[in-house]
Amino acid sequence: MNIAVLSSNKGWKDFLMDLIDLPSHDIDSLEFDINEQAPINKNYDLILLDVESEERDLSSLLIFKIRMRVGWSPYLIAVSTDKSLGRNRLLGAVSSGADDFLDDVYDMHALLTKVSAVTRRRYFEVTQSSNSIHYSIKVREKVVLVNDDPVKLNDKEFELFLFFYGNTNTVFSRESIYNYLWSGGNTRPTRTLDTHISRIRKRLKLDGSYGLRLKPVYGVGYILESKA
Repeated sequence: MNIAVLSSNKGWKDFLMDLIDLPSHDIDSLEFDINEQAPINKNYDLILLDVESEERDLSSLLIFKIRMRVGWSPYLIAVSTDKSLGRNRLLGAVSSGADDFLDDVYDMHALLTKVSAVTRRRYFEVTQSSNSIHYSIKVREKVVLVNDDPVKLNDKEFELFLFFYGNTNTVFSRESIYNYLWSGGNTRPTRTLDTHISRIRKRLKLDGSYGLRLKPVYGVGYILESKA
């Protein structure tokens, strides 16, 4: 099992390296630059992310960028080595794309229980594809397979599709989409987003033909609807 630890807290990372020193587990300490575009070349089963940022929006953006780089397969557990951030920050991390959270980063039993649960999940996991959804993603190549036909997207188109694909059946305002993809709130013209939406809807046939429909929500923003 491949585990990645993202934290600037060296003491905690050393604690984890000693704790999870098992023959069947490979644990790496990673540095993650939120502005870096290069792919992470190793497939991880579990990511332990230390949510340290004082700004909630930046924490959400970090999780989204991680998902963009490694995909949605790794199980992402949010932790906080800074107890002053509180439980609500961890709950916010789960809302932003993490799968779980851990209150006490030095609770050895809880840590090993979480790792054991993910190990079982990976071992018994059976890939199930819905007969009504005909999309799959190659994250590193920025390619979307539409009914097995590859469609190569530019960086922003791919980020936009990945954002919606990871949050199907959820309505997003234009401002929230700008925050994730351009980090600039609603400072850009509305037409910028509408143009990108139009492009991926046409190129990826997001009209419901293959199980996904990207449509506007009047007065709010957009939603990617799934038939599954």
